[in-house]
Amino acid sequence: MTRFDSQIDDIAEDALAVLERHRLDGAADCAELLVRLEQAKAEAHRKIAAQVEAIYRAGCDDAVQAERRMEARVRTAVLVIVVAVVAALSVLALVLRLDAQQFTLYLAPVTGMAGTVLGYWFGAAGRRTR
Repeated sequence: MTRFDSQIDDIAEDALAVLERHRLDGAADCAELLVRLEQAKAEAHRKIAAQVEAIYRAGCDDAVQAERRMEARVRTAVLVIVVAVVAALSVLALVLRLDAQQFTLYLAPVTGMAGTVLGYWFGAAGRRTR
């Protein structure tokens, strides 16, 4: 039983106590009032359930968005690091005056691994957003 259920039950009990104090005329009036009370209680339960569901869905949406933002930050950081490494290797090759074939021996594996990792990450991100 939730906190809202107990509040609704308290309201119903108060209404029944009022009925007892005033002793309505005729059983039909009393029965009709009890039916209305149960209908009001059921409607209150539906409204509260809808509010709780809306809050839950909003929280889930916020969590998913936060996760996507974090993934985007990680992908961006890795991309920047890969570009920086390739640029640093190019500068290093110029400073050390490596010939093009030697430089390619160092750079090809780095760009191949980077391309594989980035292709997987960006491809996986594209599949999740669809």
